[in-house]
Order: sequence, then C-alpha cells, then structure tokens
Amino acid sequence: MLCRCRRPPRVSIQRRKYSDNTIKNKIPVIDFSSFMDGEGFDLKTTEQIKDAASQVGFFYAANVISADIIDTNLKKADWLFSLPDFRKNTIATDSSNSRGYYHYQGVAIGEGSQDKIEAFLMGKEVPHPWELRREYIQSKENAEDLKMLYNHPNRWLKGTGSDDFKQGMLDLWKAMSSASNGVLRGLAASLQLDLNTFTRLHSKDDSTMELKLYPPKLLKASPISVKRPSYSPSASMENNVDNDGKIVRVKTHSDLSSVTLLLQNDVDGLQILSSDGSWIDAPKIPGSVLVNCGEVMTMWTGRSYKSTKHRVIWTSKNETEKRYSIVFFKMPDAHAPIGHIQSSTSSQQFGDIMPLT
Repeated sequence: MLCRCRRPPRVSIQRRKYSDNTIKNKIPVIDFSSFMDGEGFDLKTTEQIKDAASQVGFFYAANVISADIIDTNLKKADWLFSLPDFRKNTIATDSSNSRGYYHYQGVAIGEGSQDKIEAFLMGKEVPHPWELRREYIQSKENAEDLKMLYNHPNRWLKGTGSDDFKQGMLDLWKAMSSASNGVLRGLAASLQLDLNTFTRLHSKDDSTMELKLYPPKLLKASPISVKRPSYSPSASMENNVDNDGKIVRVKTHSDLSSVTLLLQNDVDGLQILSSDGSWIDAPKIPGSVLVNCGEVMTMWTGRSYKSTKHRVIWTSKNETEKRYSIVFFKMPDAHAPIGHIQSSTSSQQFGDIMPLT
C-alpha cells in the first residue's frame, strides 16, 4: 500500500524525451509526485526513471519536498555553522560517537585534510541506535562489541536557538526519509517490481543526514579542536588538484547507500562524471531534490543502475560566497541482503559493509 504523504506544492516540469545519445550528458528532472501520494503513475515516468538510473545514475526528483522546507533548513544550517566555536565544540564528535559537529575529511582514496569544510552528522532520533540493527547484531558472535560500536546517539546543542534547530532537523530528516521512500518506489516501478520491493529493505529507517558548509576560499580556518581525523588549517588547497586541473573540495567518489538525496544552495560546485569522462555540473534546481543511486542499488540491480562518481570543486562563486549542502544517505536495514534483488541466494548483508555512523 502506498504511503499517502502530504503532497508539496507542484512544480511545473517541462517533459522532454531524451534519446540514448543525449541523456548520458544531462541530469533529467523527473516528477515523482505520483510515488508520494499513491495516485498512480504512467509508463512515461517509469521510462524516464529507468533511463536516468541506468545511463546517468543521477536525476532531479521534483515534488517530493516543498521548496519552503528546503530553503528554511538551509538557513538553519547557516545558523549552526555561524555559531561561535565554543558552542559548536559542545557537540563535537569523538572516538566513541561519530555523530555531531566536526571538520569534514572525506573518505575518498587520497583525500587529504587541507580544506576547511565543516559538517554536522545525525541519524534517526532514537535513544539507543544500535537497536535499529538488533537483528543483524544478535546474529553475530561479537554482539556485545557491536552494540557498543553502533550505538551513536544524536548530539544536540543547548541554549538560545537550539530547540528550533533540533526540531527543524528532525522534521527535515522525516521529510527526506519520506522523499527517499517515494524515490525507491519509483525505482522499483521502473524495474517492473512490486512498488515496495526496496522500501521493505529499509524498514528500520536507519539512515543518516549530513549538513556541510564549504566556506569561501578566502576565509581563514579557525583552529577548532575536534576529535576527528587530523585537521591542518595551514595546509594549502593548491595541493588538492584533480587530473583535469580543478581544485577539489571533495574528491571523486561514489556513495555506499541505496540512494542519496541532496539539497543545496545557489553556490555551485557539485559535478558528476559522465560515461565519456567529462564532468557535468549539478546545480540547484528550485523545487527539486538531486538524487543519485548508491553502490547498494547497483548491487541490487545487477549493475543495471549506475552508482556514478561525483566530486565538489572550487568555483568562482565559492570564492566569495558560502556553499551549503544537506545530504541524506538512505541506508538499508543492517540485515538486508545486498545481492541481486531477484535472487534469493545472497548471503552477504548490508551490515557486513555498512559504515560506523
């Protein structure tokens, strides 16, 4: 049964038919409203989803989250990162909990600590997060160790403005979770599967959401002490140059998720790698959410759907203006199989490869 979520105001979408030769170098905009409200869908929409997922790996999902919610919470991200260091440090991550505030250091191979990116990571708001992975953990011999390893509760600020920020983030997390379920239903329909084939594998809603600030290049880094991988405010970003000469802020990588949803402000920088080796800009399109298939979706579809590599680069606009993004990593249940979705023989579970968040 489809989830009857409140529909955001519709955005007018210009429907275009992409040929095989043109879609590979474009990120299409697709109206997902029919997968949010359960009113039915047409074959043209599922064909658009299939083309985008198989040829590009990225698409803009329109009518899944209202523009007001997006803009309001990007402002809340600005509020958080504009706070004095001593307040942000009260929710800094440490060796026992990866959630909270930190200086971002990417996981892509070769990515250094030269940049000044700030971030805030949260997950589903529950008292004991390990319980979301109970079925997987209790099947392991080292269950007690895994309980400790995966028990990362959210960290929240205290004081002026903190309650409003917390409530905004919790509401946005729910909105992103609902939107991602609509995307998963659309992907299932595009494969002629039962609409809830993928959503069933996310029954625990054990996903994470990350806010990021990319400060202007000319800003000086502040020496914030957080227990995270080494941070060097004196290092030069000029060392972080990709093979096409672009200075990168987040190096080329793919996501370990089923799908990833991205909100961003008007300061560009995100690029995706096309099949011909060129880079395609992925700017903000008002009223839509940028979506990409992750590695798990690639596994489920026998590599039919692409987990496309992407990066964030310096841009002229980011020289003087702040770039903000909010990323929602849709993660399957820890006990969910990650082999081909139409095979019952896969023994590997998502918990075997999932990150410690």
